[in-house]
Amino acid sequence: MRETALQRRARRALERQLDYQRDKAEHAGGLEARIIATMQEHSAAVRAKIEAVRPIPPDPRVLEVGSGAHGLIFFFDGAERVGI
Repeated sequence: MRETALQRRARRALERQLDYQRDKAEHAGGLEARIIATMQEHSAAVRAKIEAVRPIPPDPRVLEVGSGAHGLIFFFDGAERVGI
């Protein structure tokens, strides 16, 4: 079956994303602990900003839009957490 233009664009987009993630992983080698600590710090800072406006209940349902592979959602406590 012949690939359509839309399928070609989708395949190329996926290839670019995979190349980006591989390059990122290559450069992160050995820095994992620092990257995780930075993500935790950033998540705590965002949570503090949110709580300054409105308290967050103990077991919130959290939706992070635009979370990516390293979203803040991983370090938010919550009953349900979803990152898209």
